[in-house]
Amino acid sequence: MNERHRFITGLIITAIAVVGGVWQWNELTAMQLETNTFSTDASNLTHTKSEIIKENESRKGEVIKLREGSGEELKAVFPTSEDITSLTRLFDDFSVQNNFPTNPFFIGSINYANSEAAEGTTYRYVPLNLSVSASRKNLDKFIEYIETSGSLESGVRLMSIDNFRLSYPDEFGGEYSAEFQIKAYFSQEIDGQS
Repeated sequence: MNERHRFITGLIITAIAVVGGVWQWNELTAMQLETNTFSTDASNLTHTKSEIIKENESRKGEVIKLREGSGEELKAVFPTSEDITSLTRLFDDFSVQNNFPTNPFFIGSINYANSEAAEGTTYRYVPLNLSVSASRKNLDKFIEYIETSGSLESGVRLMSIDNFRLSYPDEFGGEYSAEFQIKAYFSQEIDGQS
């Protein structure tokens, strides 16, 4: 019986060793698969990270260009000084583009006053009086031009009509005479003026 017990004990030990070895083999294989998965995920994340960094760098240049462009557009519609020369040029350009024999727009005079600070604000304005002779269509177009000023899309300096006086033509289709009191705005805070 001694031999038999040794044989059975040997078989049991061998069976335990085989079962333990198979279990260890399965654990090792599972860990290797998990390690390979983590390595693949880490590689993918590294690749994704580098792609995001490249995309961020390319967009950074675009954002800088847009910011600079927006700054220039903002400076055009809300300048940092009176810039009466550019303001006069705006009115002249409008007149040239809209003055036709059958559809006139003629500037009679432009008179500028000293700039003033708007009370309790960070901006200033240049008051001006503008007299024009125009067809009804161009008069409407000019009023719309002033009303839509200040938008970045239009690129026209921010202005407002304070008051206006209108004289109707004697005959149908004739020229209207109008006198506008306009305020053309500029930044007080950026310019450092108080």
